[in-house]
Amino acid sequence: YQINSKSFKLEKIITNRLMCDIHGIYVNKNFILHVLTAKDTVVFTDHDGKIKDFFTVGPNLDIFKDKKLLKDDWRFISKQYKGSTGFFHFNYIQYDSKKKELLLTSRNLNCLVVVNLQNKKVKLKTMNLSTPALIHDGLIFKNKYYFTSIDGKILIAKQASKNILQHNRESIKNINKFNRDLIVDIIRLNDKKILNREPNWCRGIAINNKYILLNIDGRYDTKLKYSVIKLNKNNFKFLEKYDFKWSEAGLSKNLRYCTGFDVIEF
Repeated sequence: YQINSKSFKLEKIITNRLMCDIHGIYVNKNFILHVLTAKDTVVFTDHDGKIKDFFTVGPNLDIFKDKKLLKDDWRFISKQYKGSTGFFHFNYIQYDSKKKELLLTSRNLNCLVVVNLQNKKVKLKTMNLSTPALIHDGLIFKNKYYFTSIDGKILIAKQASKNILQHNRESIKNINKFNRDLIVDIIRLNDKKILNREPNWCRGIAINNKYILLNIDGRYDTKLKYSVIKLNKNNFKFLEKYDFKWSEAGLSKNLRYCTGFDVIEF
């Protein structure tokens, strides 16, 4: 939906046959990007939804264009099973205009899948995780990657080097003998300084120099409500919580869940 940000009036509906179970989208002046998640396919459209191009990332990290996808209207194919669809389950998508790269978060791999649009090559950016995680959304802010994990964590990743350590026990003189990509700090939302409880869901993130915004709660078979929480960006101290109840918006008959999928700060 294209909605006027001042009047909140619906201006147009943008749709095409390669839309199904839409997760993250990316918009700039030239195109709209979305992912056909169940088929691991990135779709480029104009601002009216007309398909300009698309490609699929295969399990061998190859890129190909399967025109057979256009035989089906994916808008009318429902999600076939519970859980993460596709080989990678791409969620959040960003475009780095300087590097001409797409950054896709993969829930199934817990890493970034990076697509170079110039040479059509794919690489993985992996993380040195010290705990189970299920990353969903992710964005870059001042040379760091900020990810949500749906089990109630924020993962803050940065490029490893001999001068950047993940733990105090690491030895600088031997650090370059081993392979690793991104190192991670983990913020648990059940911390006493934040929620002091386990959220049942965590999706969507926005960040600036002062604070972080996150969606929490709203999983299937829970209360028809979700919340947005605001944290101090520097010490992650809890600042505010905003609750959104479906009872305030409409009837709840036959509604399975009410949750936030993304946070946009403007």
